[in-house]
Amino acid sequence: TLKTASTLDGKIAASSGDSKWITSERSREFVHTLRHRHQGIMVGVNTVIADDPSLTTRLSVPGLHPIRIVVDSRLRIPEQAKVVQEDGDRTIVVTTASAPADKEARLARKGVAVIRCGPGPRVDLRQAMKRIGEREIGSILLEGGGRLNGAMLEAGLIDKIMLFYAPKIIAGTGPSSFEFAGFPAMRQAVGLERVKLEPLGRDFCVIGYPQYGMEEE
Repeated sequence: TLKTASTLDGKIAASSGDSKWITSERSREFVHTLRHRHQGIMVGVNTVIADDPSLTTRLSVPGLHPIRIVVDSRLRIPEQAKVVQEDGDRTIVVTTASAPADKEARLARKGVAVIRCGPGPRVDLRQAMKRIGEREIGSILLEGGGRLNGAMLEAGLIDKIMLFYAPKIIAGTGPSSFEFAGFPAMRQAVGLERVKLEPLGRDFCVIGYPQYGMEEE
């Protein structure tokens, strides 16, 4: 399941990088409910570098935190990041064959599992999802950023999308929910089917299931 929170014009941060907070507390509480329902939570390394998230759930009901999965093609993840220092044995870093072995060794001493998927320069996401599945992680909440969201969508690896929108317009050059080269024709766009609209106070969430290959219709 892909989850992203943005302004009405699709921005997940301001041009300065500021992203706290786009959506309301009610929306953020709902996101923690989603984390509670998934076995894993996946982000890109840029999110870890920029925000240093814990990637846990703050719900009071009993239950395990999801396994944290960081996609990091060059092992740029800071060794002081919360996902390394706090229960590192519940963190997986997906990288490439070209990433430095000494950094892998240091992460391993913190309990972090490093999985190499593809020669580089980018992680082979299809292989990564297969390797993660072999660890009996059957449901993943993808929380971006835009490049990872775009790469996963482009690879056809997303089966459900939840787009949280705040009634704001910020414009500018900030990052967007999906960042990839895009399709040359509108008929090639990824459509959503079984779409639902869920109000969350002043925010709303668009829920749908990707329909790949629309041009064949």
